[in-house]
Amino acid sequence: AQPAKRARTLLTLGNIAKSRGDEAQADILYLDGLAILRELNDTRGMLVALNNLSALAIERGELARALSLIEESLTLKHQVGDRRGTAVSLMNLGEIQKLQGDWAAARRALEEGLQIFQDLEDRQGAALALSNLGELAYAHDDDAQAVEHFTASLILYQQIEDATGEALTLRQIGRAYARRGDTAQAETSLRASATRFEAQGQLSEALASLVALASLTWASGEQRLATQALNDVRRRLNRTAGMPVTLSPEAQAEYERLQAQAQTSAEHSAKKQDDA
Repeated sequence: AQPAKRARTLLTLGNIAKSRGDEAQADILYLDGLAILRELNDTRGMLVALNNLSALAIERGELARALSLIEESLTLKHQVGDRRGTAVSLMNLGEIQKLQGDWAAARRALEEGLQIFQDLEDRQGAALALSNLGELAYAHDDDAQAVEHFTASLILYQQIEDATGEALTLRQIGRAYARRGDTAQAETSLRASATRFEAQGQLSEALASLVALASLTWASGEQRLATQALNDVRRRLNRTAGMPVTLSPEAQAEYERLQAQAQTSAEHSAKKQDDA
């Protein structure tokens, strides 16, 4: 019992080190715990350690190492018959392969995970898998396929009444429609996303969907729609003055960039009118 207890203690200490930002120490502790668990042939414990190590490797940008750890985890999950765990690992595997640019392998992993979730009638898992497949298609500039996957994901999120998943997926659909040049569908989806986030009190996410609408419509030359979206963001921010509602750093930077562009465009238009 002592080695098993020591292994659990090492994993706990690894979690503490990670929470304190000491990733190097966390890595050492996780590896030490994993080594003991290997000697004990404790499959469940090994899976916990491998999950911790792979998550840490992803955070540190060590994709090749994360891939190796997830593949080992997959082998163990097959051995113990953990089908749902296998599907989750396949999701992680596909995401890493996507980051590495191995589109074909990523698609195979995500589709295999989706099939398992569907076999298990796990609609939450299937919705996530379809969303990931949509993101893969979007990253590969296949907007038609992206919309198809995102729409299938949206239907599942609606069935299980996952409002956050629905709002996030509507944002993904809007992005894909915008890049296809379907501004009307993009606006409908992104505004619906903002409305659903706002209904849940997730105002920062609602604003992010409106900033995405402004960014995408501005890029496609629809400056009127972009300006409307920017004005909507500004009004909501003004209404929440004094409240802890902020944009993410990325959305804030994009919002400020678009505001500057809109101001420059307005000044240019005014000058042209004066000259005329």
